[in-house]
Amino acid sequence: MDTPHKNLDAVFKEALTIFKDKTLDFLGLHDIAPLGEALSSETIEVKWNIQDLVFATQDGRGLHLEEQAKLSKKDLLRFAAYNINLNIAHKREFDTVIFVKAPTKLTKLETKQFCFKPIIVHCSKIDADMLLDKLKKDLAAGKEVNELSLIYLPLFRSAKLSITELFAESAKLINDVPESRVSTNKLHSLLITLVSKKVKKSKWEEVMMTMITESNPLFEAMWEIVGEERVEKRVEKRAEGIAINLLSKGYDLTDIAEATGLSEERIRELAPTQ
Repeated sequence: MDTPHKNLDAVFKEALTIFKDKTLDFLGLHDIAPLGEALSSETIEVKWNIQDLVFATQDGRGLHLEEQAKLSKKDLLRFAAYNINLNIAHKREFDTVIFVKAPTKLTKLETKQFCFKPIIVHCSKIDADMLLDKLKKDLAAGKEVNELSLIYLPLFRSAKLSITELFAESAKLINDVPESRVSTNKLHSLLITLVSKKVKKSKWEEVMMTMITESNPLFEAMWEIVGEERVEKRVEKRAEGIAINLLSKGYDLTDIAEATGLSEERIRELAPTQ
């Protein structure tokens, strides 16, 4: 089992469910009718105890959302079969959208019997520099922004910034979001889990310090601490709080260690007893 992908998949499902009404805008799917109720997929497929993203749309159709690090013909075959099962189970036509991180030339799966052509959204084709500039301008003007864009910004294409630098920019901008249906801590947790395997270990301390702001309750107490030793202890305490939160969400020990800087042994000690 690909553990890092498990966590990426979990973030995708959780984030897009929380911000369901902003999902189509985030994916650039402006021709699809607004999403309605979530539809059950339990009778079709159960994966990591997380329900797949399957929604009714307000025009009587359905939408199935998938995330893939790399897309293969085998994946397309699996999604095609899933699409057929969804049509039968819910008695409606479904569109399948695949959010792909690595560049791919695949567009459809065609056999003598059928043609399956999903909507493929390529991370590598989304301009991170343009998006970052728009997010900064909108937040400076007090406008509402799409939280999904802040969470996923580091995975998009940039000609100027590295993934680590985009992560730092996202972390700072999250602190400036005036209102959201979830806490700043939650947004940071989703962001950290998404990029924990991609940010250089040598940069973690530097990047985490960019998240320290008086508007972020996760780190605000650090401004009142004097002395390097006390700062280190407070950072560790806050890291433990993040670890406990991620443990409760079922994230992998290795990824939590990457995100917090804590040892896997210490994280096991923090895990609640059964």
